[in-house]
Amino acid sequence: MGYLDGLTANLLRSGQDGRLYYAPAGKLGPLYLVPDAKAAARLRQVWQRFFIVLFVVAIATILAVGPAWIATAGWKLLIPLPVAALVSWLFGLIVGRGLPRAAITHRDLAPLSQSDLMKAYSTATGRRTLRLLLAVSVFMAVASVLVALLTPSVTLWVSAAFIVFCSVTIYRAWRRS
Repeated sequence: MGYLDGLTANLLRSGQDGRLYYAPAGKLGPLYLVPDAKAAARLRQVWQRFFIVLFVVAIATILAVGPAWIATAGWKLLIPLPVAALVSWLFGLIVGRGLPRAAITHRDLAPLSQSDLMKAYSTATGRRTLRLLLAVSVFMAVASVLVALLTPSVTLWVSAAFIVFCSVTIYRAWRRS
């Protein structure tokens, strides 16, 4: 159990026939059959490595541009998000190329509720990891609210609200694990 396990907990979906399927682009793309447990484990490992590389690239980018630019960038900080989403989408399609195409459609997959997805994520991440994430997130939320109170700025309040929202989400995941 760990953070990367949680990120890949909902990577594969079950069909009505009990078999596992991989939909790298969601309902907008192809659906692949995952033939066995070995292929499922390989998919999870590949995605976990991708998340590690994505995290390292994000940290390196932040260190390269420097804290002065980040402090004054404002909404420019949102530019990398669509780039990361596009790279992730393309990566998912590339990873799925070696798998056989499914004979079923997306509608034939077992339906999942938001609660089911959160439960799978929480269980895979584990209570200990979620407790650590919650402690760090609450600390950051308190600090960001204090900074926003001391230096009134719309950007700081938006950032503080986002961090508080993250804390609430992590708390909900912790309660479900």
